[in-house]
Amino acid sequence: MLDDNGDVKPPFRLVNLGSQPLKSYEPLPATSVPLEFRRSPLLCSSYYAWLSPLNNPSAVLDLPRHFHNVRLHHIIRDKPIKDDDLKVQEAVRSQWRHRVEKSGDDPQSQIARMFKFQAKRIRNAKHKKHSIVDVQLILSAFLYSCYWGMPTSVVTADIDVLELGSEFMRVVLEKYIITQYLQQTLLLRSPREQDKIRQHGGEVTLTVPVADLVTRLNAAFVSSHRDPQATFVALRFYDIGSGRRVYQKFPTPDYLRRFIIEYKNLECYSLHPGIEARYPYRWSVDATNAPETVDLTVSLANYPFSRGLVPWCEGQCRYVQHEREHPELLSDFRIP
Repeated sequence: MLDDNGDVKPPFRLVNLGSQPLKSYEPLPATSVPLEFRRSPLLCSSYYAWLSPLNNPSAVLDLPRHFHNVRLHHIIRDKPIKDDDLKVQEAVRSQWRHRVEKSGDDPQSQIARMFKFQAKRIRNAKHKKHSIVDVQLILSAFLYSCYWGMPTSVVTADIDVLELGSEFMRVVLEKYIITQYLQQTLLLRSPREQDKIRQHGGEVTLTVPVADLVTRLNAAFVSSHRDPQATFVALRFYDIGSGRRVYQKFPTPDYLRRFIIEYKNLECYSLHPGIEARYPYRWSVDATNAPETVDLTVSLANYPFSRGLVPWCEGQCRYVQHEREHPELLSDFRIP
């Protein structure tokens, strides 16, 4: 990966998120070194659209992960969890512990990795230790792969990176099918009904059966793995001491590539108006247990928000400020 001088060897490339880069609508040059993602308003907004969902996702269709992230959300904010919620969480976790026991303590077991990863995050949260470096690494790899449509590999000696990759793909697929559901449901409403939403605080709550969304999620998962033209992100773990290797591959077909790059559940000063209008709804989930149904708080986007290209928009961007000052609070849950 590195030559004798410590420089990156081809075909590997150095990717840099960029520090206060000057924004431009020009496509990022494939030969630039380092590649500064945040120079492009399209990729910069994608980075911030997925940063919170990956750091503390509201993955309501994956109960073990959802309950873990609900607990993490409360611990970081020093908020108590209701006794009834704790009982539900423990019941689900006990069911999954049986699967861990069957799989053994093999680091290659995804279930075992998930529980170890979660225990580590809870422990760090209780001790006020937090880092988003691994989150930024995974997010950069997927954005790179999706933007250029190129297979991308991440070589790591940190097994936690594999669990983050799994979590990111689950988050992407869940947001994709929920967004599709909302578009099919809400776009059937007349402009008159949309005006009513605006007049009543600009929000509407939809209660959706989890079973319906899980069916859609499973179909999307199967579709993504059957597409022979899909590019992919590969995570390769190597344990230097034991020589153990673990490999995971995450296919990203064209429709998911476009969704990862174009989905914007935020407001961006410099985003091109044509991209801004593609997803007119904003939605969020409360940090509560919801094993049978999920309540989606949906609002109409503040459109148009974009002001055209603002070259130094990071100086006034609340997402940039939040990442730099309070990264531990980055969360996908609705915060009243």
